[in-house]
Amino acid sequence: MLGALLAVSVLVHNQDAVSPQVLEKSMQIAEKAFRSAGIRMQWRTAQPDVFDADALHLALLPGMAGRRGFESTSPDAGHAILVQEGFATMARVFFGKVEELSFDYHARGYGTLAAIPLSATQPAILAVVVAHELAHLLLGRNSHKPGGLMDRSIQSESVLAAITGKLAFDAGQAADLRFEIMARQLHSGGFESLPLRTPGILECDLAGSSE
Repeated sequence: MLGALLAVSVLVHNQDAVSPQVLEKSMQIAEKAFRSAGIRMQWRTAQPDVFDADALHLALLPGMAGRRGFESTSPDAGHAILVQEGFATMARVFFGKVEELSFDYHARGYGTLAAIPLSATQPAILAVVVAHELAHLLLGRNSHKPGGLMDRSIQSESVLAAITGKLAFDAGQAADLRFEIMARQLHSGGFESLPLRTPGILECDLAGSSE
């Protein structure tokens, strides 16, 4: 038993990237994944020019971006902006890559996913990326794990799990996530705030892949 759910506030900065319907569905899927780890995500809409130091921040951006700016050739679906010291709080997700992967699954006929409508695959892929990057903010560097939700690339198995309501962190990841949340809650300053761009940051990426 995981005990009481640990609450984490997430401010969503949706920069006209994702429709309300897709966003709502993806949040529901990602929320269920975190609940599998004993964590309750409290999603809130971010307000302009307001940075809440006690929350994680999720920026949903249109198009695709690279490490040094917006580049249509980037393979990354998301970045978790990590720091050498303190707590990381900012993740970015590029919806253009999510859309591209959704179309790839259909155009290239990837097994079961090829027969699933885009209305289901898009929020599922978005949920996988969102859960992955938010987990990186808590787990930090070296938290990739082959197969499953924390793989370096998006796995078709994870997308199917998201669609069928079975997306989840494994037991070890769940324990680590809960430990990190409790450590932040015990810290006198809570979730330390970071600007969108910080000198010396490290970016932990999720590569888009339709395998």
